[in-house]
Amino acid sequence: MTKNAFKYALFIFCAYNLVIGLTIGTFCYKDEGAVFTPIFRQCMSLFNGIGAAVMVVWYISIRLRQRESMKIYKQKGICDEYIAAVNKRNSKLTNLELLNLANSYMHLERFEEAERVLNGMPGESLLHGPSKPYYYKTYIWLYLNTGRYRQALDIFDASHDLLEKYFGGEGAAGSSFYDDAALCMAVRGDFAAADRYRSLAVQAVSNRPERAYNPYMIMAELFTIDGNEQEAVRAAQAARQAVFACRSFKYPWQRDSALRTIDMGVSLARKIRAQLYERPQQ
Repeated sequence: MTKNAFKYALFIFCAYNLVIGLTIGTFCYKDEGAVFTPIFRQCMSLFNGIGAAVMVVWYISIRLRQRESMKIYKQKGICDEYIAAVNKRNSKLTNLELLNLANSYMHLERFEEAERVLNGMPGESLLHGPSKPYYYKTYIWLYLNTGRYRQALDIFDASHDLLEKYFGGEGAAGSSFYDDAALCMAVRGDFAAADRYRSLAVQAVSNRPERAYNPYMIMAELFTIDGNEQEAVRAAQAARQAVFACRSFKYPWQRDSALRTIDMGVSLARKIRAQLYERPQQ
């Protein structure tokens, strides 16, 4: 469980018990303390049991709705077939599921479809919890991949405090944000700040060998954008070696997916360099 998951679970538990406590206290206020205390304890136990049962039913219902897409995901990963299965229940997708769908499109470089999903979501003012930081992050990644660097930087600048706080609590999953943040800083020409995010990625993946390639990939991207192709090739090779060295991938397709991610990152970095740093010969 990540720090964020623990924080949200604790918040929900405390808020739920606070509401129950206030409700019971209001109805039992006229009773003597000796009578109120056992009533309160019994009601709290009862309602927490009900709450736990509701959470279990809710979790099972989500798993049942996702069973077709998850079966494909476990066998093949993110692919056209997986996206088609997710789209079958498009009208019932939560905000987080829509963001996952948009990111899946982008993983397959189907950027126009990803943008349609994002544009069809509620505005940022209506998003709460994990949806909001992932919403900003997804737009940043979209804009970086589609050459809209000014828009990517505008979103990053407006939300980076929220993003750093949130993804700092996401553990290894936060390394993906650090990659985006490093690219934003490289676009701006601030390679010192970009390398700081690479260092944060190193910390984030320290206990997750299946993501150990990420900091090397970021290094390859930064060297590419800075024009040091020799070091970029070495860093990219180190990233691939980290992938091949990993023995803890959960699914058989994850190794190929990680290698594809590295290739996409280096390719994006070359595009950024070509568009922003290279000048035509006179």
